[in-house]
Amino acid sequence: MRFREQSFQTPDFSTRLANAVAQQSIQACFQPIVDARTHRVVSCEVVPCWHDAQHGHVLAHSFIPVAQQLGLLEQLGLQVWAKSLACLHAWRSRDQGLTLLANVSRQQLHASTFTAQLSNDLKQLGMPLSCIDLEIAESVAADDGATTDQRMSALREAGFGVMIGELGSGHFTFTQLLDKPATGIRIDAALTRRVRGKVGTELIEAIVKLAQVCNLQTTATGVEDAEAAALLTLLGVQRLQGRYFGEPLERDAFERVLDQDRYAP
Repeated sequence: MRFREQSFQTPDFSTRLANAVAQQSIQACFQPIVDARTHRVVSCEVVPCWHDAQHGHVLAHSFIPVAQQLGLLEQLGLQVWAKSLACLHAWRSRDQGLTLLANVSRQQLHASTFTAQLSNDLKQLGMPLSCIDLEIAESVAADDGATTDQRMSALREAGFGVMIGELGSGHFTFTQLLDKPATGIRIDAALTRRVRGKVGTELIEAIVKLAQVCNLQTTATGVEDAEAAALLTLLGVQRLQGRYFGEPLERDAFERVLDQDRYAP
């Protein structure tokens, strides 16, 4: 499946996107997340995807900002969330260990009903809250004030996994990480790409050691080839995600990946 890389800011594109949201045409795609040692798919990140008759497959980062400008982001997000939960519910009937990673915006995190709403969605499907990992960007998690930590704590105490994403992008000090109510960290792709260099290796090694001390799960994003995957595994990273293990896939394609005992790029 090929996605269009460019950004769209035309009135026609906005109209087509608004119609797609109204018709619930935005789909959930899933990018594999694998165990670093076995390469078995253990999780997936849900990514909004849209196939437009005129523009083809359009990347989320091209249409999400437009949806936000149109005031459609919440509606779009709820549609994708519902579709991704339905998929996960079906998949967990054959693999109870499979989890789903979903991104959380600053607005969602600070909504007072957010934790209760997500909890209710999972309970209605009879799924444990622990099968959902919620990624909060490092820039959001680093916000000053008690509200952010309180919201993260509420999600963790409810039973969700709480992942700090984009770690290594420069918003956190290591000491700040010690105080965050998280269950895992996701190493930023820009840092992952430096794993072949001395400085990059040392930084990733330090992050992994700190994560081990804090009992945090580690995932490296942006893994693009076998060499990087091997180096990250040697450094102790537990999970890997990136082009080497697959782009975001539509449901049928992702199910074919799940049918394999081991992901073989």
